[in-house]
Amino acid sequence: MAAEGGAAPAPHSSSNPPSVDPAWAHGIVVDMARRKVQCKYCTRVLSGGIFRLKQHLVRIKGEVAPCSKVSAEVRIQFCQYMKEKETSKVNN
Repeated sequence: MAAEGGAAPAPHSSSNPPSVDPAWAHGIVVDMARRKVQCKYCTRVLSGGIFRLKQHLVRIKGEVAPCSKVSAEVRIQFCQYMKEKETSKVNN
């Protein structure tokens, strides 16, 4: 019998993000086995997982199609996030 308000989602359903990466607030897992993620802004399905979603949001050309609907605030946030991650990798 389902709980009032509907059944709880399965703990490993494809709609649950596989990590605590902040980019998961901006994308939806479509197929984790094939690393496909859908952008919540333009609904484009991207291959390559969460890293490609971040490139898409930041509008890095060449690797993935840039998102035309992401806000400047989100774009700047992930640009800074990716720079900080790159700096921490170099320093470690």
